[in-house]
Amino acid sequence: MRNRHNKIWRLDNGNGGWCTTSESIELKAQDLFSSSSPLDPTSQFEHMRLKVTNTMNINLTQPIFEGEVKFIVFSLDSCAAPSDNGFTAKFYQCYWEIVGKDVCKAIQNLFSGGRMLKSFNHTHICLIPNVKNATSMAQANESYWRNLIDILHTYEQFSGQRVNLNKSLVFFSRNTSRPIREYLATLLQVPNVGA
Repeated sequence: MRNRHNKIWRLDNGNGGWCTTSESIELKAQDLFSSSSPLDPTSQFEHMRLKVTNTMNINLTQPIFEGEVKFIVFSLDSCAAPSDNGFTAKFYQCYWEIVGKDVCKAIQNLFSGGRMLKSFNHTHICLIPNVKNATSMAQANESYWRNLIDILHTYEQFSGQRVNLNKSLVFFSRNTSRPIREYLATLLQVPNVGA
């Protein structure tokens, strides 16, 4: 079904008819997105001040070296929040001899070719109820969840980024009953509930 939505089936040919074959659509698209007399965009940018100087640009586009990546990894708080794979910085610091080359290669690929592992862009929020000896997320009361929503809205206001709740997913432990999962997902306005 998705393929059907992501395909152009016809284009207006500009003469009251339609381009319906792959070849005619391709030719029309090329015609629409090409120009016989392209304008030089330089004049549009004449009055804009540069934010990044040439010297800054040279420094920013230098290759990333393994030593720099290692320095950053070992500068991280070893007990800080884990990445999406569950490992804290301490894991990478302790096992650098094993994983260091792969970590460096991933970072170098990001900076040189713009290729980033999809998971690098994920954000995880781990919720722990503020209850002594908590054993279940069900112990968090409704005000706890409303406070989380307020925090997300505050983040959105300050960062200028909006959390897309339709693309978000809430995970619960196996100990959380289905009705509680659905109730909390509704409260958080997140339509997707994981295991």
